[in-house]
Amino acid sequence: MLGRWITKRRDLSKLEVDVIPISKINNWTCTDKKIIHETNNFFSIVGIEVHCEENKEKDWEQPIILQQEVGILGFIIKDNKILLQAKTEPGNVNGTQVGPSVQATVSNYRRVHGGDETKFLRYFLELDDYNYEFISNSLQLEQGTRFMNKSNRNSIIRLRNGHYFEDIDDRFRWFEIKELLSLLEEDYLINTDSRSSLVSCNWEKLTKNNVAFFTTSQDNGLKYQLNKSYYQKHTSKRIFGVLEALQNRNKYNFKIKDLNKLRNWRVGEEVIIDDDQIEFAVNGFKVSVTDREVPFWEQPLLHNLSFGRVILYCQMKDGILKFLLNAQIIIGLVEALAWGSSIQITKEDENSDLEGQTVLLECIQSEEGGRFYQSRCMYQIIGIPERVKVPETEMSYWASLAEIQNIVFQNNMTSNELRSVLSLLLKHL
Repeated sequence: MLGRWITKRRDLSKLEVDVIPISKINNWTCTDKKIIHETNNFFSIVGIEVHCEENKEKDWEQPIILQQEVGILGFIIKDNKILLQAKTEPGNVNGTQVGPSVQATVSNYRRVHGGDETKFLRYFLELDDYNYEFISNSLQLEQGTRFMNKSNRNSIIRLRNGHYFEDIDDRFRWFEIKELLSLLEEDYLINTDSRSSLVSCNWEKLTKNNVAFFTTSQDNGLKYQLNKSYYQKHTSKRIFGVLEALQNRNKYNFKIKDLNKLRNWRVGEEVIIDDDQIEFAVNGFKVSVTDREVPFWEQPLLHNLSFGRVILYCQMKDGILKFLLNAQIIIGLVEALAWGSSIQITKEDENSDLEGQTVLLECIQSEEGGRFYQSRCMYQIIGIPERVKVPETEMSYWASLAEIQNIVFQNNMTSNELRSVLSLLLKHL
């Protein structure tokens, strides 16, 4: 049912996206210094200089999205159902994907664009303990090498029994939570913001019986091992201390810089792109659509020039299934580092295959289509036999699901890419 609904909404959206020169984007000013909206709202594109205090060889420069607003990514749940939104974004592969009940920037829900209001916004801005409760509510990082220290509020609220819910149009529909979770391995279906919001809650709250990865079998299958890892006894808080120590040892400075002064980047009338044309480009786009707050607009989007790959390795360690995390740089974050995936590959010719590996879960998705244009990435959870040595660095940490559940609750402690790949596990919830 969910798949048919999204297919129908894709047809009805009539999305059209055309590439235009960055110097000709309506309502935007493109200078040698930055690209900025005429209202000074939404977001801007600036240059950034990244400097590592311990090792100058790690320094680099690039364009980056500067967006200081904290948006809302929120689901509404009632009983065992969840309210989904068919969210159309210009940069999404296939245009329309499954989004949270509310997915909105501050500029959008304040209607800077002069368009329609954001439905269901009040549930996330007003406290009303009589009618609903928050079951999760935290700040979570966006893509750390594309945004300048950008967070959104990830929330899930549960309606109390008897609460009246206003009428909804066909862009919004109630589905069983179980059906949504069962589709997390589907390509280009459930968007990045949905995955982030689902992962950053207490996973038990997404189940009927409040037990994560419930199974009556003890056959050492994947679900059994996930359950055992999630309910690992005597879980320590060492994962917090390890990250803090890494943050103290790896200090970075970040400096905003004029676009035309970035080393190894070209700023032209048509596009901003790195000299080797292997990183990413900034293009202008003209958008036409029927199911957004406004039917026409123009904007810049970032376009990754390679097919990405995010890998989360898992391996049995002392009888517990654990996952290899690596601390990842978050540009602009004071602490500089957050927990990320095992490997994040940005160039297609890189190889990371290990002996005896088994791909347990995978999907391809396009990153958030309001800022990225068809930036595709393969997300994989890969099992490694106990006998095989997995490459590690000083940034590495093997974490049980109990530890991972503890860190995804926290503000700004996990990367967007880690939450996306972790979402695949929720298929077995």
